[in-house]
Amino acid sequence: MIINFLGHLHPVFVHLPIGFLAIAYVIQYFLKSSTEKSRLIDFVLAAGIVSSLLAAFFGWMLSLSGGYEENLLDWHRYTAIAVCIVSIALLGYKWYKKEEYKTPYYHAGFHLMMLSLLLAGHFGGEMTHGEGYLFSAATDTETGVVVEKREKEKLTAASTVSVYDGIVEPVLAQKCMQCHNEKKKKGDFQMHTIEALMKGGKNGKAIVAGDPDHSEFIRRILLDKGDEKHMPPKGKSQLTKPELDILSWWVLHDVSTAQSVKEVSSNDTIRKFLSDGEMKSSGPAALDTIAPADASGIAALKKINVAVVPLSSSTHFLELNMVNAPSFGDKDALLLQKISPQVMWLVLVDTKITDAGLEPLKSCTNITRLNLKNTAITNASISLIGQFNKLEYLNIVGTKIDDAGLLNLTPAPTLKKIFCWRSGVTTNGVMAFQQKYPNIEIDFGEKK
Repeated sequence: MIINFLGHLHPVFVHLPIGFLAIAYVIQYFLKSSTEKSRLIDFVLAAGIVSSLLAAFFGWMLSLSGGYEENLLDWHRYTAIAVCIVSIALLGYKWYKKEEYKTPYYHAGFHLMMLSLLLAGHFGGEMTHGEGYLFSAATDTETGVVVEKREKEKLTAASTVSVYDGIVEPVLAQKCMQCHNEKKKKGDFQMHTIEALMKGGKNGKAIVAGDPDHSEFIRRILLDKGDEKHMPPKGKSQLTKPELDILSWWVLHDVSTAQSVKEVSSNDTIRKFLSDGEMKSSGPAALDTIAPADASGIAALKKINVAVVPLSSSTHFLELNMVNAPSFGDKDALLLQKISPQVMWLVLVDTKITDAGLEPLKSCTNITRLNLKNTAITNASISLIGQFNKLEYLNIVGTKIDDAGLLNLTPAPTLKKIFCWRSGVTTNGVMAFQQKYPNIEIDFGEKK
């Protein structure tokens, strides 16, 4: 704990020696010589030395937390030490020589100090922002410039590039790889290759293919921005709603690296991403006509760790995700009534909700996606689910709903897909349902 605290002070102090020593250099070579100038250089050099020693100490503490590429860390460490040594030697030489300090050795020391300072700053910047960041606008690397080029490429529904190469990897490169790349691995986690991404970090696997609800990577990006474990960290560029959706979709669909955009272009999530993240619901609800949600209702849900996320910047419709609120139960469902008109996507995965808890949700008439995976829902809730007449996607995986419940469902005309593996539903039930409703896709988990 104390090491982490001291390490976090490094960014606070690291800019002080840069400022002080750079000012000393400017005073030395751009101001006229005088006794006051000499004393001022002494003071500024001394301040630079003290702050550089503090920055070096706190930097050492930060390095103990791990997560940095060793070779790059070593170069940053050695050049930072050189800054300390050369600046101390420079001030000592000046005091020793007194009025006769202006020798070639003195000037060489000043230039060497600045060179060391520039190199230390450069290597520090590469550790923080990624290798090649300084010239990322002019070089063809696997960092920022690749992201810029790919963003400029206009992906269309006919694009043959893979979803991973064309969409997922550029999003990761832009929003995540500053801290999780080949040279830097916060939490021992890297993303520069698909193999590194799937390997995970010090907390184990970050992605469970086909199961975003149990993927630590997805859980972290869904956390409230005020949570210290939320990713990307506070102060970094955050994922947009379309980006978050595309990552969740990709994990749900088995983290494929071969599937092309063209093959899945009819999917809502892909279409939304291709159209710059503007959601176009096929349901009757018009995204631009709903009023803002009740602020107190949102606050009450956030208080119990429910993720409340706008579906896009141009609408007041919301996704409610309980991934960080596993204790969410029937009594908590009453909290949704204050914002029921705005609820469009509702994720109740692994919560304690039961049939009784679904009753208060009938006022959420604009729900288009309902995920009840691994809840205690039974056939008793089928009639209520059938009342959601704008529903497009339904997930009853891991519930007690069986063939009788599925066949008693009167689906909304907008319903497109039902996920139902590991439930009471059997192959016979699926076949019977699809005979009645051939246009509704049933994912029974043959590949799960």
